[in-house]
Parts: sequence; C-alpha cells; structure tokens
Amino acid sequence: MRGLFCVLILIASVAANAQESRTSLPSDSESAIDGFRISYVRPYLTIHAREETKGTLNAEITKDEVEKAEGISLGYAKLPVQEIGWTSAGTFIQLREQGAYYPMARIDGSLAYMFTDNFGLKAGGNVSTFLDNDIVKLVLPSFGYQAHGVIQFTNNFGADIGYTRMSQVGVFSRDGIKTDFIEDGFEFALTGTF
Repeated sequence: MRGLFCVLILIASVAANAQESRTSLPSDSESAIDGFRISYVRPYLTIHAREETKGTLNAEITKDEVEKAEGISLGYAKLPVQEIGWTSAGTFIQLREQGAYYPMARIDGSLAYMFTDNFGLKAGGNVSTFLDNDIVKLVLPSFGYQAHGVIQFTNNFGADIGYTRMSQVGVFSRDGIKTDFIEDGFEFALTGTF
C-alpha cells in the first residue's frame, strides 16, 4: 500500500505544478476536464451472497462487511462544463476479508454532467469479476452500476464520491446450488487527470 501512497503524492504534485504554470485566466476549452485519469479508489463494501437450489425459489442470503478494500484505477475523462460528458476506467481492487485477500477487476463507464468547473454528477454501468483462480472457476462477471458526485479542486486534481454496486453470477454445481455475489456501498476516489 506504500506504492499507492506514493502515487497519490505524485498526482498531487503534478496537479499543483500544472496549476502554478497557468499564467492567464482559463478559456472555456481549458476549463473542461479532458484527459487520461489515474485514481486511488477506496470502497466501503458489504458483500451479499445468495445461494439457491436449482429449481426452487428459496434462497439463503448472507451479508458481510468487507474489512478493507482499496485499489487503483486507470481511465479517461471528458467533462465539459454544462454539457454531457463521460468517463471510463479499468479498476483493480484488493478486498481483505478474514485476513485473506481477494483481487477484483472492474470496467466501468459513466455519463456525466458538470454544473460548474468544480461540481458535477456521473452515473453508469460496470462489469466486475474476481481474479482469484479458485473463485473464477465458480463465478462469472455480471453487471452493476454506480452514481457519483464529481468534485474538481483544479483541472488536474479532484474526487469522486458516491454509491457503487458490483455483481457476479455463480455457476450451477453438480449438487444444484447456485451462488450470486453482490458487493455494494459507499466509494471514494482521489483522481488525477492529465
């Protein structure tokens, strides 16, 4: 995790240098966020697991808070002010549960609208999967969604804050049990756009 901390310091220093290098007031095209984006992602997730027997409507649902989850995201953002924009990203997230680590990958895309240079909203869909070999054999990627507020401190540095829901679909086993997973909760990301 020390590496993620170093990435955050790098993002902050590049954003500060970019702001200092501006000598004139930004034009409309300069105030739009448009570029590659790197983010430190910190979700606070609850895992819901649903087991059901093939052919029955009865389902057993378990719910568990994830001890810790954090990750890094790479993507692109085009966020013009008072126009429809978009973001897309690939995210690697490490979940820690009962001392064990479970890596996940997520691809997401969102439509966005910036009300001002500093504040906007975005919402869209995602596809996520576990990367652990034992889990991948049992669970297939599925669709989820997200809705976040976008805060831009500068053109290069900002934060996304909101709700994220990811899901995976279990494969029927020989004994007829199917397990579906849903991970959802509050998510915070520090973003650097270049």
